[in-house]
Amino acid sequence: MQSSISTLLQAQSSTWSHHCGLVSFNPEYHIEPHLNSFDPTHLTDSRLLTATIHHVHKIHDPLNFFVIYAPAHPEQRPLFYSLLDHYLAFSSPPLPKSVLFGDLNYNTRLTSSPPLPTAWTQWLSHHWFDAITPVNCTPLPTFTTGSTLDFLFVTNDLKISVHSPVVEYVAGSWTDHFSISIQLSIGSPQHGPGIWRFNPYLLSDKEFCNTMTTFLDAAETQISNVAPHIQWDLIKANLKAMAIDHSRKARNKAKTMQKILLEQRSAIVTQLHSQSQSDSQLRHPSNPHSRPHTQHTQHISNKEVAQEYLGTSQPQSHRIVDEPHTSPTPLTEEQEYVPNSLDDDPSSVLHQQLLEVEHQIDCQQEVDARIIALRSGHKWREHGECSNAYFYQCLKERRQAQNI
Repeated sequence: MQSSISTLLQAQSSTWSHHCGLVSFNPEYHIEPHLNSFDPTHLTDSRLLTATIHHVHKIHDPLNFFVIYAPAHPEQRPLFYSLLDHYLAFSSPPLPKSVLFGDLNYNTRLTSSPPLPTAWTQWLSHHWFDAITPVNCTPLPTFTTGSTLDFLFVTNDLKISVHSPVVEYVAGSWTDHFSISIQLSIGSPQHGPGIWRFNPYLLSDKEFCNTMTTFLDAAETQISNVAPHIQWDLIKANLKAMAIDHSRKARNKAKTMQKILLEQRSAIVTQLHSQSQSDSQLRHPSNPHSRPHTQHTQHISNKEVAQEYLGTSQPQSHRIVDEPHTSPTPLTEEQEYVPNSLDDDPSSVLHQQLLEVEHQIDCQQEVDARIIALRSGHKWREHGECSNAYFYQCLKERRQAQNI
């Protein structure tokens, strides 16, 4: 199974446990596994994976990686983190140049219930740096329910090497977690540009096809007196430049659009969360005995609540007024806020907007996945051709033996 997954991912090096995995897609980095399973008699079996990653040319010191997948059940987590002490030694600092990440299944910025071992929480806060969220900022959700469960920490000696932290929504059909990533500036590998290949998906881009048609029409008249092989070289060089320029611009445009979509999704999720809290307060007032029982009472209409979350509300001083009993029925202790219709419910509008935004993000990620799969296919064929000589030699020897 591990071999099959590594082959599908086109991994250059990898190590796996039942719950965790560490994969290198760069042939210059080799993973040396140390621990990929706990004692199977323990509850925490295969929930910790430790490894060292080496650069084949040793342009920088090795990096130590710790991958954790904590149990989802709260009552099981204290025991799990207690058992980690045996492998991670909470009484001493971690190894230098180390990275710790995974699904901790609790928010490290909040108090866990039930409480976790003090040795673990102090070891994490004293020796590790949160590479995704700055100290005074609120962590972004990493789970579809709005919780922050996934974290990525580095030791303090790597703090200055961290940049470009990203929490990115991933298509719901793939996973219920979000993607978290950072970039580490370590070493300075020297390499060439590699082999350029034309992206066949550009042929389905109408804008690029129109540009290419215009160029070929112009080239037909301008280089008609040049030798055929020179014509071919000129056309290839210009088409390559056009394809690179168009792909770069399209990619930058797609990145900008994806960033806008992710920001829109975050804003909608925030509005839904705020609305949920507001609705909860309307259904369960914090001090119901303070509601007036005289001739006048506070009235909040469904229409006004909808306008508040759709951004069309009037100033707050005009939304809550004193009205006599002749006005529409006010909210009382026994009543709950129930929208009159689907149009009056702001959550339905926000949920519809959320679905539309996530659909656009899904489409963009599908395009990105197709490009990655295309590159993977080229890589697979290239590396596959390297070993074909052995099979051809075996076939040739078999034929010769049959002829003899």
